[in-house]
Amino acid sequence: MKIYVDTSALLRRYFREKESEEVVRLLQEPHTRMVSGLVFVELASVFRRALHGRRISAKEHQVLTEAARKDLKHFRLLPAGEELFRQAALVADLTGLKSLDAIHLASARMAGADLVLTFDTEMALAAKVVGLKIKT
Repeated sequence: MKIYVDTSALLRRYFREKESEEVVRLLQEPHTRMVSGLVFVELASVFRRALHGRRISAKEHQVLTEAARKDLKHFRLLPAGEELFRQAALVADLTGLKSLDAIHLASARMAGADLVLTFDTEMALAAKVVGLKIKT
């Protein structure tokens, strides 16, 4: 099974939430796990904001950043390019999603994802609109 994992789902791996155990379990199963390059930027942003907001220490920031780098080596990084952005524009027009979320869904569609793992309610609803199955 090909699973597209968005940032909201990956964050459950690094910050304890009620869905964390399920996400960790699902990511350990022998599926093809796919991500957009956006997750590198989004995770770095969330980790840095958590540090500046004093929700994590400098040491925790370092540990989270390194863990994410290691973890993402086990994901298929989907290509970006002109066609992705054209498809993302269509997704945004069809669903009203914000630009980065539209890129996530366009990436999933173009890669033929069997399932989108997200905890973003707006993205989950839009995924259904564009014909993608979701796991929330």
